[in-house]
Amino acid sequence: DSIETLNSKTNKTPSYPSGHSAQSMLVAKYVIGKFPKHEKGLIEAAQEGGIGRVLAGFHYLSDHVAGKLLGEITVKKLNRNNCYA
Repeated sequence: DSIETLNSKTNKTPSYPSGHSAQSMLVAKYVIGKFPKHEKGLIEAAQEGGIGRVLAGFHYLSDHVAGKLLGEITVKKLNRNNCYA
């Protein structure tokens, strides 16, 4: 009740960790594997994709941090299992 949020159709239920943070980091890490010279910009974009939800009041900062970690762990697991080349 203490967080003022923007209007949204997608934030009606609590979410931990942030799916936006997890997904953007997973995609960034995957693309970095293909195009490593773009790492800086991809990580910045992933950060922006997740932190925007915090700034909008949809998540706590800890949700974003946990989401980023989930994305990083997931892409490592996919790589370890040769799920992408």
